[in-house]
Amino acid sequence: MAIIIERKDYNFLLIALKFCDKIDNYIELLGLDEDAVEEFKGANALFSFVFNNGENYKSCAESFTRYQIDNMRINLSYLAQSCRNSPNYTIGIGQELGIEVSVFAFLPN
Repeated sequence: MAIIIERKDYNFLLIALKFCDKIDNYIELLGLDEDAVEEFKGANALFSFVFNNGENYKSCAESFTRYQIDNMRINLSYLAQSCRNSPNYTIGIGQELGIEVSVFAFLPN
C-alpha cells in the first residue's frame, strides 16, 4: 500500500529537509535551543525512515505519516519563529534554511 502525501505536505517536507540540512550552521549564531533543533531533526529522520519503508509498516504508516507531518509542521513553525526573533537573523539565512521564500518582482511588458 503506497503512502499518499498531499502536494502541500510534500512541499513542507522539502522545506523540513532543507532546514535540517542547514540549521547546524546557525544554532549558535541565532541562539536556538539545541535540544529543540535535535528533536526536530530526529522527528524528520524518523518520518523519512517510516515513509521510505512504508510497505513494511502497512496501514500504520499512513496514520503515522499524517500525525508526524502535523507535529513537524508545528515544531518547524516554532523553530522558524525562534530564528526570526534572533537579532542575528537575516533574510539570506532564512532563504538558506528554506523558511523565507524568494520573491521576484513581476515586470509586465
